[in-house]
Amino acid sequence: SLFANGARSCDPQPIPEHLLGKPLFPTVTFRNVSLQVNFGSAPMAPLPFTCTMLSEAAAADVELAPRPGGDGFQVVFPVGLPEQGYFD
Repeated sequence: SLFANGARSCDPQPIPEHLLGKPLFPTVTFRNVSLQVNFGSAPMAPLPFTCTMLSEAAAADVELAPRPGGDGFQVVFPVGLPEQGYFD
């Protein structure tokens, strides 16, 4: 589900069958918005239910991806032009 300021913004979406039991990596795709993501230990606004926040998850419930080796990290910023896009 998606929540904005503690209120549900849409109906819950089921996890596809082929992804059940596999590690899920949070991914957010957006356009023309500002976005704030909270992976902390407490919700930023009260929720209508209780849940374990990501930073409080048990070690058995998370999978750490290995750090890439080498001299540094590479950041890629996709840039699209109006009416052109970068979605091909």
